[in-house]
Amino acid sequence: ARGNEVINEDAVKEVPAYIRAVQRDIKEYISKHAPRSIPVGYSAADIRNILADTWAYMSCQIDDSDISLSDFFGLNSYSWCGDASFTTSGYNKLVEQFAETSLPVFFSEYGCNEVQPRIFTEVGALYGKEMTKAMGGGLVYEYSQESNDFGLVQLHPNNTATILIDYDNLMDQYRKVDLSLLESLDPSATSIKPPKCSPDLIKDTKHFENDFKVPKAPEEVPEMIKNGIKNPNKGNLVEVKNTKVKFEVYNKDGVILENLSIKVLQDFQSNLPGEKTSGAPGAVKEKKKGAASTLSTSNALSLLAAVVGLTLLMV
Repeated sequence: ARGNEVINEDAVKEVPAYIRAVQRDIKEYISKHAPRSIPVGYSAADIRNILADTWAYMSCQIDDSDISLSDFFGLNSYSWCGDASFTTSGYNKLVEQFAETSLPVFFSEYGCNEVQPRIFTEVGALYGKEMTKAMGGGLVYEYSQESNDFGLVQLHPNNTATILIDYDNLMDQYRKVDLSLLESLDPSATSIKPPKCSPDLIKDTKHFENDFKVPKAPEEVPEMIKNGIKNPNKGNLVEVKNTKVKFEVYNKDGVILENLSIKVLQDFQSNLPGEKTSGAPGAVKEKKKGAASTLSTSNALSLLAAVVGLTLLMV
């Protein structure tokens, strides 16, 4: 569970305390009514002049019994555009900022589209030696193509889909990631204790209160937390039995991809580019003139899970 881009303008001085109060109330509700632990955190816009204070405010602990702090900190960052670099993008500053973090920090959105097609060279930095010292991966924005032109896949009204060039470029960058480096990371950051909240943590009192007074819950909330919501809609895990893809999927050249299917993996496994793919390679059939590209289903479907969430490395 997360809040998203609430602290992003001048008239928000009281908002950070409200977010912490909401986090506290959600955590209390989860502890009483959810069958498992669910992290609760905040995703911030990458506004550099308030980023340090946002992180400091959300990650510190008021006292030993305080549960209002974030469990994770997401950052919606679009500073790496085109063939930028670790320094020109400002990623080096983010590493400095989050080097001593006590909670997981990751890109809850990334993928600048000011230069097109997107080539996603930031993937190499994000999962490389420098960034993994402080950051835990990220989520590419976004899966389906919308009017804002960030999509990796175009979904059509006739239930067909076209994989766009950005998808292929992202897959190529994922293939270059050194998985052995990621598997060897030391999870010692999980033992770092959050700092105590104190006025000196906040540098900009124009946007933030520095007394860390979290408001009490409205009078109806404690009863709701105690008794729960009556007849809530609850999601369920379902077994996937029909694994064949029923609808037509095309590559960027308009060539249909055949024999696509979902490969069901065991618990705690995930798709890895070029290894465990979502289906066996199949032939391609043209629906327009032109030579078919050499495409396996690793190009077609194995990235889907990674795009929507499984690229996180919570170390």
